[in-house]
Amino acid sequence: MRYASDEELGKAVLHNTIFAGTPYGHIPEGTIEAVRSMTLDDLRAFYQKHYTRENLVIGLGGGFDEALVERLREDLGRLPAGKPEPVPPPAPKPLRGIHVLIVEKDAPATAISLGFPIDVVRGQPDWYALALANSWLGEHRNSSSHLFQVIREARGLNYGDYSYIEHFPEGGRRQMPPQNVARRRQIFEIWIRPVPNDARHFALRAALRELKRLVDTGMRPDDFEQTKKFLGKYVLHFAPTTMDRLGYALDDRFYGIAGSHLEIFRRRMHDVTLEEVNAAVRKHLQYQNLQIVFVTNDAKTLKEHLVHNTPSPYTYPTPKPQAILEEDRQIAAFPLAISPENVTIVPVGDLFLK
Repeated sequence: MRYASDEELGKAVLHNTIFAGTPYGHIPEGTIEAVRSMTLDDLRAFYQKHYTRENLVIGLGGGFDEALVERLREDLGRLPAGKPEPVPPPAPKPLRGIHVLIVEKDAPATAISLGFPIDVVRGQPDWYALALANSWLGEHRNSSSHLFQVIREARGLNYGDYSYIEHFPEGGRRQMPPQNVARRRQIFEIWIRPVPNDARHFALRAALRELKRLVDTGMRPDDFEQTKKFLGKYVLHFAPTTMDRLGYALDDRFYGIAGSHLEIFRRRMHDVTLEEVNAAVRKHLQYQNLQIVFVTNDAKTLKEHLVHNTPSPYTYPTPKPQAILEEDRQIAAFPLAISPENVTIVPVGDLFLK
């Protein structure tokens, strides 16, 4: 991860940093020190604690018969009894102000991820309203989303720009949201795919400017209606196979959803109102308290520009319309209040050690 995908690296560091000190505060693969120090007894103890009958959910979908069900019950019924004590949901420390972690790496382009914890999870009424606003802002791998239009389509700075209200690992490999990565605490996240190193400050400002506009003014009626129609149909593509539908059914159980999340999603896209969506945006989204992660080179210069709020004009290799250039002047001067003590530089080789 440290030396392969800078995008996945940045997203992993973002989650690690936001959830530091909680069980979510490290990548699932573990740290280098933890893996090296692991013993066979550690593995056995973990297995005995977690792989038990009462801690097991069996999901079946497709053309199975009762004989298979009974065989699974018999075979898996040989697991030991017991269920581990419940662990409370992670409680990340509140962010105060804008914090920046710069991963210094000899990178040909800059990957940027930013976000903050949110209190809403799937199944709650606000989630569906917030999902609509998020779809307009940055639906994953969707060229009609707003961030994509501003940063990629109009300015050609990168391959894409997206936002999320749920954990979305391996975004570069997926078109649709994954199943069975459910979490009891989520973050709002913006993923800016790699931009030229000399556009990194400008791209950050462009994304934060659009987030601020959404929070301050809400969605416009025409954007709301268009996104509502789109998302109500787009949800049909989330689970086209039996395996996908089974995955969502297991997630429904995890979140305690009565019925089907996907059916609720479609219903809510029919009856949700603009007022509900904008209220959810005001309640759960903000732009003053953020964690930002860069994976880039020359971290010292970037830090100086960030803490001094240095203007960040960008020169395009090809001509752009005058309207874009005029808006660029506003983006380049978009104010960022970042204190020097809130900026940390970490060499890539120091990540995930312990």
